[in-house]
Amino acid sequence: MLRSDSKLHCTRIRLSTSRFTLFFLIVGSLLAFSSLVDAAQNESKPSLIKLEEQAFQEAVATVSPSLVRIETVGGREVVQSQLTSTAASTGVVVSPDGYIITSSYHFLSKPSSIIVQLFDGRRFPAETVSQDEILKVTLLKIETGGLIVPPAVDAEEIKVGQWALALGKTYSAEVPNLSVGVVSALNRVWGKAVAQTDAKISPVNYGGPLVDIQGRVMGILVPLSPDDNTVQAGTDWYDSGIGFAVSFPTIQQHLDEMKTGKELKRGLLGVVVEKGETMGGPAAVEQVRFGSPAEDAGIGEGDVIVKINDLPIETQNDFKFAMGTRYAGETLQVGIKNKEETRTVEATLVDELLPYESGFIGILAERKSLGSAEPGIAVRYVYPDSPADQAGIKPGDRLIKFNEETIERSAQMEELIGSNIVDDEVDVVVLQNGEEQSLKLKLASKNKVSLPDELEPALVPALDPNALPEGFPKTGRLSEELEELKHRFWAYVPEDYNPDFPYSLLVWIHPAGQSMEAPMMKAFRAECDKRGIILLAPLAAEEEGWSNEEFEFIEELIETVRERYFIDPWRTVVFSTGDSSRFATQFVLRQPEQVAGLALSNSLILSRPPEPEPGLDLSFFLGAASDFQQQKQLEQVVEQLQNMKHEAILYKSESDSTTTFPEDLIERLCVWIDSLDRI
Repeated sequence: MLRSDSKLHCTRIRLSTSRFTLFFLIVGSLLAFSSLVDAAQNESKPSLIKLEEQAFQEAVATVSPSLVRIETVGGREVVQSQLTSTAASTGVVVSPDGYIITSSYHFLSKPSSIIVQLFDGRRFPAETVSQDEILKVTLLKIETGGLIVPPAVDAEEIKVGQWALALGKTYSAEVPNLSVGVVSALNRVWGKAVAQTDAKISPVNYGGPLVDIQGRVMGILVPLSPDDNTVQAGTDWYDSGIGFAVSFPTIQQHLDEMKTGKELKRGLLGVVVEKGETMGGPAAVEQVRFGSPAEDAGIGEGDVIVKINDLPIETQNDFKFAMGTRYAGETLQVGIKNKEETRTVEATLVDELLPYESGFIGILAERKSLGSAEPGIAVRYVYPDSPADQAGIKPGDRLIKFNEETIERSAQMEELIGSNIVDDEVDVVVLQNGEEQSLKLKLASKNKVSLPDELEPALVPALDPNALPEGFPKTGRLSEELEELKHRFWAYVPEDYNPDFPYSLLVWIHPAGQSMEAPMMKAFRAECDKRGIILLAPLAAEEEGWSNEEFEFIEELIETVRERYFIDPWRTVVFSTGDSSRFATQFVLRQPEQVAGLALSNSLILSRPPEPEPGLDLSFFLGAASDFQQQKQLEQVVEQLQNMKHEAILYKSESDSTTTFPEDLIERLCVWIDSLDRI
């Protein structure tokens, strides 16, 4: 028995050993197989990388004969406070007979000469032929032939996620610089960009091509921005992974037109769509520009745009996308809807919307009392060389008719003239020395009219201070709190205030931490009494200065004063200086219906005002001390305002900045206020 057990035990040991041997053989085989697989994979990885590199190289080789290097000489170094590019740039052959397309960004400086170097090293002088304002590309011409046009990709073939190679020739004339990425989005920037890429895009490759893995051109690289149409807009996304290419096939479609030298301009309809919290709201028309295609087509404020040609417009986003690539000269079928009907109108887009500019006869009218029964309006002052002066109109004459309509008050006359523009011919009837004179006047521009050297105050009869009715509004120096908004203000109302005549309103926005009440009263009191100006000075809640939350307070305060006193809306202005000028400017631009003008002392206007329109025509007075450091910039601001057809006056004081309110500046400012109701 012992032997048998021992034999059985040995058998079990041998069996167990065999199993372990088999196990290790299997594990070893698996490990060996795994090693072989890893080795095979490791051997395949370099080949995949090499294949990838080879594909990139072949794509570059395919398009390289069509790339050119562009050098510019001369031109402006700074454009709109931005340094212009002076480095070599890139272009792409677009026609065998010497035409080359590139980014317009490289020509901001308006260079005096352009040199193009071809793939084979030949160099040619080039001329600018045309520009496309929407796609922001420029067409150049060199005198040679036989150039190679690269293959193009139709927009329908471009897919998100595919390889995108951005090429440029800034660094080398022989070998293109290359940035590799993918197509990250399609039809961006309101349809202008056929593709968005995460490849690094910058002036290094602006004007160069964005190509696919086969070397076919998807588009031309340019800076773009959804919020700005200027040539340099979008350059702040330099190498950010957000770059754009405009469609190469689209450029080719417009090539014959560009070869003629025609500039391709952005098409303008002339409407402003209401801004909602998002772009998902309906495309409701908030404003129609004067003399625009929209106005000519009968589109009005409150209409909702529901279709552009065959494209349905459901949102503001849809509208911007539909208009993003429309050129001037295109005729659109615009579907509009209002409360009464849905209809389609035809509008031909233009490349420029001329600013509205109200016509000017050239007179100041006497202020008429509320109960006056005298016919027409009496002439107080005639501007030299104005249409009125040339027609022989004199102070003391009375205007009684304008284009067959009887005139009763100067505000009525201002509204009637507002429906006419510069160079319109109008008929007026003037009562002169007891006889009616019929005159034909050609309206002039008033945006550059100088202030009168001498302007006598308007005649306002004084009231008997002992016979004032009960409840007569307070006059003199006032200090109160607007209870609803818990804000204080002070004011000055001329002691001889007569509620039968309209007064000017000057709203003073004080600098941070100082109301300047005493110097303001000293500087303005005499002029307020002389010219019928009510001075209103809201006070900021905090020492640090004004906040945008206080716009409402000032609006309410102006309305409160208008309820108490007879205020002329055409002579309501805001005045400020120093660090509060920006706040004052923002308030005026936010409320053009509430004020007629903005006056600043030793300050620049840093925000662009809205375009003038009938009934909303802002005037500007910019004053400066003799030692103000930004005189040149101030002159440029006034010139820009006048080019926009705003009335703008620049006055340079004889005093330096040590005088807070120079006497000569205050006198000119108050004459400006007193003459804002000129006709």
